[in-house]
Amino acid sequence: MSDQTITIVTGIKTRENIDEEPYGYIVEWMEWDSDFRNSTLQHADIIVGVNGKMYLKENREIDNPKAIGNYLESAWWEELRSIDGQTIILQVIRDGQPLSVSGKLMQQQFYLNAENRATIGLNGPVRMSNDGFSSAWGGWYEKFVRHASLYLDDKRWERSAINNRNILLEYQEWKPRIDFLVKKYPGRFADAVLIDWEKVTEILNGVSYSDITEADLEYRKIGEQRALLIKEAAIKGRDNLINEVAAQMIPAFPAMDAVHGNVLQVVGKLITLPVITFNQFINDLGKSYAVIGSAKEGYYFIHLNSKEMDIFFKTLFHYQAQVTPDIAERYQFFAEILNEPTILTYEGRAVTGLMVKVIAGMAGDDNLFIKITQQDKNGRVVFEGEETLSIFSGYTLYTSASPKQVIEAMIYYIKMGDKTNWQKLFCNWQVFPRWDGPPFIDMTYYFTEESYQHAWEQSRRQILNDIYDARVLFYGPVKTIIEENKKTGVTKVEQVKIIVDHIGKIEGNYKSISNLYVHRKWLLQRLNGGPWKITELQAL
Repeated sequence: MSDQTITIVTGIKTRENIDEEPYGYIVEWMEWDSDFRNSTLQHADIIVGVNGKMYLKENREIDNPKAIGNYLESAWWEELRSIDGQTIILQVIRDGQPLSVSGKLMQQQFYLNAENRATIGLNGPVRMSNDGFSSAWGGWYEKFVRHASLYLDDKRWERSAINNRNILLEYQEWKPRIDFLVKKYPGRFADAVLIDWEKVTEILNGVSYSDITEADLEYRKIGEQRALLIKEAAIKGRDNLINEVAAQMIPAFPAMDAVHGNVLQVVGKLITLPVITFNQFINDLGKSYAVIGSAKEGYYFIHLNSKEMDIFFKTLFHYQAQVTPDIAERYQFFAEILNEPTILTYEGRAVTGLMVKVIAGMAGDDNLFIKITQQDKNGRVVFEGEETLSIFSGYTLYTSASPKQVIEAMIYYIKMGDKTNWQKLFCNWQVFPRWDGPPFIDMTYYFTEESYQHAWEQSRRQILNDIYDARVLFYGPVKTIIEENKKTGVTKVEQVKIIVDHIGKIEGNYKSISNLYVHRKWLLQRLNGGPWKITELQAL
């Protein structure tokens, strides 16, 4: 150890917690030789004070540079004439709970070996050597710290979306060098690196769940039952339509000649078209069409970019999200003949035919019937039998339900395909922050039906594919973000954070999974002690 100017530090690295309460400094890292590694201090703890002196946001311009973990921290200890080994007490907030943590200050150390070369710790590796690995120990350790600190202070994966399974595989690549370090350079440094690697590995592994049974996965079979009900309704709906419009129906083929025939004779008439597949979908001059017929019998054309076809496919996607994603790509349409003789290029040659407007359609093997004009109270076109889907839910959520129960209900409704009750869980207000004052609440805010539909469909796909279950992992403290003021009519707003753990099946075992498409962090709010509602409309 060299005789350099004494620099006193804690060996803690932090980042400022300025956007949320409480104000303070979040622990990102503890150096391998910091005494606070032996204390109860944890990564992600928020340091709000030191030895009783609290950090205040209004004093940040003065306090920030010399705060714990910042670049001028040592200057603060120098001003206080602190010494190596002196015990200090940190005031800390952990998951909303105040704590006191004691630890010792240390003199910043620089280590040299017998050849006067800089090492990491006593008897540790030479910083500029690599022992046959691809990078020097000094650079390798800096990279290790950057990677490890990302996960040690984000153990619930709430700060950023990660694919924990992929990162875990990448993280195993560090292990051979760590094993070499422990074997060749035993000591405090090697022990600390191994401990950090093991902690990160545990975090990335997530939780293993051994209590998931076949009964818990019964919801996946409900899709089959639901599909049978909808198929029965589809066949009935199709037959009803045919009976309703029988007087307007004519045989589809042979089709009226679009060039030489009396087109006006069939305009406005209804026809039942034969089953088609994607093979009859074409693109001509930048527009998409379905071509139905033959050179012998004549042709009909459906404009796939029409309003009717947009409705048909949106409703089909809704069915796939609510019932089952598995449906054969077979379509049969019921259509009205238009006075639009058209020429298109089909199978390499020009063909003529009549354009038609779709009024209804079947999809799959008679799995789904969609009548273009059949709408619900919100003006959305529904498929035949959709109203029967709510019978699969039956979960009652009381207005007094806790935030945890609200999230559990959300997961249940997604499993059961109960969009109606799922949609009721989201708030119809929004709280916005202000730079120059307290946040304000917009009581006119609302989510569009299209936004609900998108989040719902994505949630259903998730729970029927890679996500087998979801559980509440963390339930934060309730915070009041707007105080009630009865004189001015200001509403009290409380907020709570919940972290959801998504469960996948990894090599036959149920474990935590995270990726870009799942949402772990959920905020809930309530007004004046009313029911808790989810603030952000997002997929599971």
